[in-house]
Amino acid sequence: MTPYPIHEISASVLSLEMRRDEANKSAFATGFLWRVRDQLFIITNRHNVTGRNTDTGEPLCEKTCWFPKTLCVRNFRFKHGQYKETGYFSRKAEIVFDLYDKEEIPRWLSLRAFPKFDCVALPIDLDEGEPLLSRPINELSLDDTLVAEVGMDCFAVGFPMNLAGTFETPIWKRASIATEPSLPYKGEPVILIDTATKQGMSGSPVFVRYTGVRRRNGEFESFGESTNFLGIYSGRFGDDEFGVQLGRVWKRDLIDDLIENGARISIDDSYEFY
Repeated sequence: MTPYPIHEISASVLSLEMRRDEANKSAFATGFLWRVRDQLFIITNRHNVTGRNTDTGEPLCEKTCWFPKTLCVRNFRFKHGQYKETGYFSRKAEIVFDLYDKEEIPRWLSLRAFPKFDCVALPIDLDEGEPLLSRPINELSLDDTLVAEVGMDCFAVGFPMNLAGTFETPIWKRASIATEPSLPYKGEPVILIDTATKQGMSGSPVFVRYTGVRRRNGEFESFGESTNFLGIYSGRFGDDEFGVQLGRVWKRDLIDDLIENGARISIDDSYEFY
């Protein structure tokens, strides 16, 4: 049987399901792994785990005030010697993590100094007895020298409307960088991208890609295809999905700040600024 190779980014993007309890499965999103000093984290949007609008603090589901209690990763990939699935010997695993401890304090880290940063980091420990194939985004073979510029192609990689490719691989939604990456948008470290994204992609990693001749200060630098991590996608502007079709991407440097300076903050305290 010929193996089916998949892109290393596709193998690393996580399909997430937020659950209130085992009988109430209603919210789906995207996430990815990050590793710092041997500690693994799941990175996703804050509104995914709180069930609240990060800009207003209001429940995302106003009728039921549905707030998740657990987070399920549905497509962890582990090395396995008997199932040739994707060009690797691998198997998929569904693993559930509690979002709160016994005192109802969130297990995830958020930034107290920047409460409207729509991103959290959930520390996790895996005891599967097999090496993990789903690699952290900050350990992939990306080109850190590729500098994002307005108008460049980029891709939000996730699970729109809970859709997936074969072997639960993510969907790559093409976009273009719509605002100057070096400038803040409305005072926040956000880049706007032009793309028709959908529900379920919240928490998707976004990658900038350039193909062709690269020059620096007018001098030839390299030729070929380069990809670099841009940041984390956190939803569209407005409710009209056929309107301006602009999405927000929080810059990647904030994830480093979140890991180093984040804290476990109670829900009441985290939304006290509203």
